[in-house]
Formats: sequence, C-alpha cells, structure tokens
Amino acid sequence: MSSIQYGKFEFDSARNIQETEDEIVVPAILDRESILQYGNIRSYRPADELQDAAFTLEGAWIVAYRHTPTPYIVHRSDIRGRVKNVSWDTETASLVGELVFSKSLCDSVLLEKLRKGTLNKDTSTAYFCNELFEAGEFGGQKFDALQKNLMYHHIAVGVPEGRCPSPYVGMMDSFNDFLHVNVRPQQLFSRLTTVLVSAKDGIYALVGKLRQGTKETVTCELMFDGEKGWTQDKAEAWAKEHKKSAERDSPEPSPKPEPLDPFEVLAKSRKVLNSR
Repeated sequence: MSSIQYGKFEFDSARNIQETEDEIVVPAILDRESILQYGNIRSYRPADELQDAAFTLEGAWIVAYRHTPTPYIVHRSDIRGRVKNVSWDTETASLVGELVFSKSLCDSVLLEKLRKGTLNKDTSTAYFCNELFEAGEFGGQKFDALQKNLMYHHIAVGVPEGRCPSPYVGMMDSFNDFLHVNVRPQQLFSRLTTVLVSAKDGIYALVGKLRQGTKETVTCELMFDGEKGWTQDKAEAWAKEHKKSAERDSPEPSPKPEPLDPFEVLAKSRKVLNSR
C-alpha cells in the first residue's frame, strides 16, 4: 500500500551553527531507523531503506512551522532553504545533514530564533512510501508494518509536537555530552542501536542483541542528558532503581536468569510520545 507519511525529529540549533553573509547552516539528524505510529498501525523504517532513500533527501526544500497543504511545494513563498550534505551515520543509525536557510527567504524573527537556538527543535520529514503489513520487532518494540521505497520531498522545521506517537524521537547532534551508565560491555553485542527511553527526562539507551545467549533485545548502556538536570550519581541511581523494579516485576524466576534490563521493563510501561 502506498502512502504519504511524516516523521518528527529534532535538530540542535544551539550547537555548531554557521552563518555566512547569505545563509545560516544548522546541523541536523534528519531521519532515523525507528518505529512510528500512525493511528493504530506501528510502522518500522529499516536502516537499509533509509540509506537507499538518502539521495532523495539531498536538496529537499525546507518549510517553516507547518507542512504545506499539499505534499509538493507549489508556492515559492513557502520555501526557507534546502537540505544539503546528507549522509548516513552508522553509530546512530540515522541520516544526518545540514539545514541551509537562505536569509533572503526567511523573516527576521525566524533568523533570530535560528541564531539563538530558540526555534522549536522539532522537525518533520515528509515522504512517500509503500507499507507492507509484516509484523516484527525492533529495539524491543513490536511493529505491524514495514515501510519500503521511501521517497522524501520536503522537511518542515519549528513544527509543534506531532500527532502520531513514536517510541523514538528527540534527536540531537550526538550523545558525546551525555552521562553514561554501562549495563553490559559493548564487545558482547553483534549490533547496537540507540533508542529513546524518555524524551521528557532526556534518557536514551544503546540496545542490541548479544553475540551469545538470549535472542531478546537488551541494553548495553543508558545515556542521560545533563541539560535535564542529571548528574552521574542521579543517573546511576535511576539505573539501579529500574533494575530493582525489573526484578520485582519478573513473573517467574529462571534457573539461569539473564541479567535484568531496566530498559526492557521501562519500554513496556512508558507512555509513547507524539510524533508525526
């Protein structure tokens, strides 16, 4: 089934912004391997599909505050810039690039918000895709359909929080400045992916499948955004608290129990967040 979809993410306009005489350039994570929810359907966008579609995001038009009434841009007055230098980031399983705003196409209010980093960080990619109703699991989350043959056509910046809930939003340049709590050594994993635990609290998890042992998705590392008030002690206490919660909620002990995972239990109980 062919459909048009919107996926909400964030860009960090407070870091690494560049300004020339004619342009303001903001680095962004533009899209990411994830599950998005549309109505009652949870759709998964695999990493290889995003990589194959990356070239269609190169040069996409940028609009501000809302999507245009039609999928395609039909009025020049809606354009604020273009997406450039799109590439695939293996570490974050995401499409990264630059949002290049043309000063001649932006009003003074938008330009000042970009300079100060006060523009709502939500962005929303608009794209066509085919949806195949094949159920599966990604990052410990169940999905109902696969999105294939993605074709991007524009991106909206500064949009309000989206309508469709997603377990995976809240993108930024990197997690280098985050506080980290190790759960399992990285060398035990065959593949790792970053997923959102709580956008409100600024908690993310590095998850994946172990090379040996359980086939379930488990946590390697928890990451906490210091700008949300986290300290290393608070982060470690949070991880310990949720590990204890997992132990209490475990229905049946196993003769040889796997290490308990705070993220697995949290994923079952947390509220999904709005996304487009």
